Amino acid sequence: MLRSGRAKLLCVLVLVGLFVALKGPGPDGFLRRSSQEESRDRTKKTEGANEPRKVEIDTSNTDERFVRFTDGTVHWMASFEKSRQLHQGELARSDLEIVERILSDYRLVYRENPVGVENFEITAALMGENPKKVFFIDPDMAIVNGEGELLDRWGSPFRFHAISGDRMNVRSLGPDRVLWSEDDLVLYKEEQSQLAE
Repeated sequence: MLRSGRAKLLCVLVLVGLFVALKGPGPDGFLRRSSQEESRDRTKKTEGANEPRKVEIDTSNTDERFVRFTDGTVHWMASFEKSRQLHQGELARSDLEIVERILSDYRLVYRENPVGVENFEITAALMGENPKKVFFIDPDMAIVNGEGELLDRWGSPFRFHAISGDRMNVRSLGPDRVLWSEDDLVLYKEEQSQLAE
């Protein structure tokens, strides 16, 4: 009796192993979906593409720091509120501090800076294109241009420079919109002086 139970278990494990080997893990480490399943999902997405999608809040969430939606996206509320304050204060430097706070919240969730060199890559990570689909910037705010770049109050894309895995400098081109001019605003001054040398 024991042998037949073990044999059945072994057969099941071999079959599961064959199934996983044939289907293979996807890029996210989970099992790949069949092309039929992906096609069905694409059809669902394209049907009524001109209509705004209604996404409901997942009421099972009990953590007040974020709001989870039924489509799997998450809004990190402290960052959302901060992003709504961009370009609102009297001092332009406050915008750099707000962006740093949003980056800090990203690091709180992922333990590293957003990955990317260009502004649009950093901004995409802050707007939900990250492993957990967390939005740190309110997409309804007019602070991102058509190229997906986060803008300073003068309409120029911020410049991001990773200093370390947990620190990133933010630069605004200032009112003249010229890089490396006297009116540039920089979050960390020591980084600016090191680059000038």
